Amino acid sequence: MGAGFYQEILAYCQLTGAEIGSWEMQMLRLLYGLHNAANAQEQDKPQKASGRDVIGMLRGMSRKMKDGKNG
Repeated sequence: MGAGFYQEILAYCQLTGAEIGSWEMQMLRLLYGLHNAANAQEQDKPQKASGRDVIGMLRGMSRKMKDGKNG
């Protein structure tokens, strides 16, 4: 777990005067771990585009340029 995780919780507690119990900290650790795991899986997925997808995108861009709608 990164240092930022604990720093953010500590800052929250100091600003609000809240006290976080051990079960709350365990739950936050679990959620933090799940969040990081989901992000890692998302980044590992290769971005795939079929030839049909690329052709469709280029045709759409071509139509916009013909219609004068650049951007």
